[in-house]
Formats: sequence, C-alpha cells, structure tokens
Amino acid sequence: MNCSAVNRHIYTEPQPYNVLRFFFCIVDLRLNFTLYRSRRIWYDNEEIYNI
Repeated sequence: MNCSAVNRHIYTEPQPYNVLRFFFCIVDLRLNFTLYRSRRIWYDNEEIYNI
C-alpha cells in the first residue's frame, strides 16, 4: 500500500475508511522503521560477538 496514494484518496474523496487506511499506513511505516532499527542493532551486536 502506497502512502502517497492513500493521501490522494483522502483529499479526493474523504471517507472514513480512507482515513483509517491512512492511519494504518503511518503505523505500518513507524513499525517498519522500528523493526529496521532493531534489526540494525541486532546485526551490530552480532558483529561484536563474532569478534
């Protein structure tokens, strides 16, 4: 799901489910960012332990 597409939908046709989709899109982005950061930290720790 593309966030910019969801944004455009909200502006063209403001319906409740579009707002919900936009909300879940933001949550998904933040979740992905958190997972990415934790994965990086985990990889860094792996490198430390491998030394």
